Amino acid sequence: MKSPSHRSRLFLLLLTLFLIPTALLAEWGDPSGFFDREKIERKELHPGVIWWSIGGQLNGKPLKTNLLTVDLAKSDLQAKTLVGERFVSLKTGQRFQRSRVSQLLDDNEVLAAINASFFDISATMAPMGLTMQDGMIFREPSGRTSLVLSTDGRAALGSPEWSAQIEAGSQRRPLNGINKPSLSNNETNLYQLPWAASPGNSTPFTENQKVREIVLEKIDFRPATRGSERSELTGRITEIRDNKAGVEIGENQFVLTATENAAPFFRNVRVGHHLTVSWELTNLPSGFDFHGVREIVSSSPVLITNGKVESRASSLWTASHPRSAIGISRDQTKLVVVLIDGRSAQSVGVSLHDLANFLLHLGSYNAINFDGGGSSALAAVVDGKSTVLNSPSGGSERYVPTGLGIAVVDGSLSGSRTWTGANGRQLKGVFQNYNPQTGYVTLVLAGRRYTIPIDSLSADDQALIRAHTNTD
Repeated sequence: MKSPSHRSRLFLLLLTLFLIPTALLAEWGDPSGFFDREKIERKELHPGVIWWSIGGQLNGKPLKTNLLTVDLAKSDLQAKTLVGERFVSLKTGQRFQRSRVSQLLDDNEVLAAINASFFDISATMAPMGLTMQDGMIFREPSGRTSLVLSTDGRAALGSPEWSAQIEAGSQRRPLNGINKPSLSNNETNLYQLPWAASPGNSTPFTENQKVREIVLEKIDFRPATRGSERSELTGRITEIRDNKAGVEIGENQFVLTATENAAPFFRNVRVGHHLTVSWELTNLPSGFDFHGVREIVSSSPVLITNGKVESRASSLWTASHPRSAIGISRDQTKLVVVLIDGRSAQSVGVSLHDLANFLLHLGSYNAINFDGGGSSALAAVVDGKSTVLNSPSGGSERYVPTGLGIAVVDGSLSGSRTWTGANGRQLKGVFQNYNPQTGYVTLVLAGRRYTIPIDSLSADDQALIRAHTNTD
């Protein structure tokens, strides 16, 4: 006869066997069971995108949390880098344009958006760390961890490095940075929108060094492909400026700024000459190739690495604040986009320790913290209306330089392609929108959004867009 203890062990074994399949079938990103006194609302915003609104307590203190679960395996969903374009104050030393998160949502016509990178606050406002949108780099790598997004719907964390150079005829020299807040001796940096004005001989940027600035009109931008391992930006010189104040940068321009010891490289260039800037990214996450990566944002610190929660004994990790963060599934095809409000009686915020544990609870295998505090904001299109889902701690949204967007794309026109103008000129870019009422098309070309009349495109491209939108 079996003993009672043996029967108890057998019962527990059978119970465990029946419970495991239930746990495995739990919905990705389901927050249930983490907070005390939790009240959870769940709403589908689009197939593959779920909005969860959670109220509850943690450690006896109130919290309000909003999160999105995103299935990047859905062919019509894409995670995208968003960059600011609404506000800059050149008089106060700002250079990088910023937008509120709700403006990033509307301007880029995405389904959802959250703030992303830390930035050079109270100074240039430039984002910190590698920033890339549609293959165009807006900040070079600087040691911060990057969220790397591939064109085949995968996401991973990594620390990419880069190699960049300038070609002037047969001569080559390294490019040191893009929209970099300062120039050191013997450096040449590239400046383009959202950076609004070149440094010139301004003291905060060039430390009283003499500079030469080459102003160029953009001719072409070609992201890396399987047949070309480097991305190339080509421009025609329109002006050469020596030791002058900075110049405001137009939508189709970029500026090369060289400090005194780097300037001799440009001694033989003339207005009308063409220059090419090229770059490649290396040290990408395993399984990611440069030609298959178009979107990157960067931040810190990493919260989860390969299923293990990171931990630090510092005030950065122990203090409670509003938080923004991203978690990635083990198969790299799903995201959790998390925002926890803070600094109010309704929601006190969380430490990075608690944020990491929450992301682990949601199923994250890797996760990273985004800029928090007053920058934390999450917006989405809910029932056709742009909505800020959280309560920003400053009482209103802060202007931020970058965000991460979740876009709904049509497979027939998703990704980059070559567009031909009515004048025969060709440019590579991404289709975003066509409004048949106004007759205007929105394209992203060389990393910038352009809204143009549809009849400024070739007849073939016009027909393709009209067929895509199923309208005359």
